[in-house]
Amino acid sequence: MIKGKLDRQSLWIIGISLLILSAFILFYTGFTKGNISLSSDYEIEKNMEENAAEEKLLDNDIISGEEDMAEEEPEIYVHVSGEVKSPGVVKLKSGSRLYEAVEKAGGITKDGDYDSVNLASLLTDQQKVVIGNINEPKIPDSVYAGGSDAEITTSNKININSAGKTELETLPGIGSTIAQSIIDYRQSNNGFASIDDIKNVNRIGDKTFDKIKDMITAN
Repeated sequence: MIKGKLDRQSLWIIGISLLILSAFILFYTGFTKGNISLSSDYEIEKNMEENAAEEKLLDNDIISGEEDMAEEEPEIYVHVSGEVKSPGVVKLKSGSRLYEAVEKAGGITKDGDYDSVNLASLLTDQQKVVIGNINEPKIPDSVYAGGSDAEITTSNKININSAGKTELETLPGIGSTIAQSIIDYRQSNNGFASIDDIKNVNRIGDKTFDKIKDMITAN
């Protein structure tokens, strides 16, 4: 009888112990999983923040690189003269067209001849462009004789006794100031007797004369 009671007590004790152990195991397992879940969420969030920071740095590098390329874009200098409101040298981006240079020079004057140039033409560094005057005869295209020793024919030479300022400026080495000096000289001296007389004009020496002598006439 006593032995039966002891056996039942032992079973109760064992059962309660197992129940407590099971509860402990369940609690410990749940706690560990919770920690693992929290740790995983933290790692994921941390990785997302690091990735976002890296992407931002990459975007900044790309933007910085594009700005550097824009800053390094080559520039050209073009001399615009003739019938523009502000003749002179203008600075443009490489690949610019003539109309952009004309705009930089203030635009064409009321006497400017829009048909004297191709406003859509591409520009190059150190180029000179002369906008013609609608009241002056158009500058003819150069016509060359055949053979290796080609020269410009007389009919297409610029007459220094009648050419306007804009036409004179098309000659190499002749800018706005010298062109005006040529006009002033011929008015004060009843014209040029020969093309050699142009060397009497201030700032026209032998070097400049050699460049233009085959392009001018005094007849």
